Amino acid sequence: MKQKDMRLKTMNEVLSGIKVLKLYAWEPSFERDIMVYREKELNGIRSINYFNALGAMCWLLTPYLVYLVYIYMYILIIIHLYNIVRHTNGFSSILV
Repeated sequence: MKQKDMRLKTMNEVLSGIKVLKLYAWEPSFERDIMVYREKELNGIRSINYFNALGAMCWLLTPYLVYLVYIYMYILIIIHLYNIVRHTNGFSSILV
């Protein structure tokens, strides 16, 4: 937000003093300043969007991961406690 404020402040300066800018040919220097602020602003927005995407991915994958851990633990407990190794154990854990 700070970068956006700085960029908007610089843009307001440019627009209010456009005649002076044209007279002294200061466009390139102000353009560089505005682009620096713009890049900082875009980097901030990009990082926020990456974290949002990571959070959404975790939110969507959690039920599947819990389910896989449940199946894995179920099979391990049956094999360890009962020493029963059959292919039906794995299939029955999927149905549970």
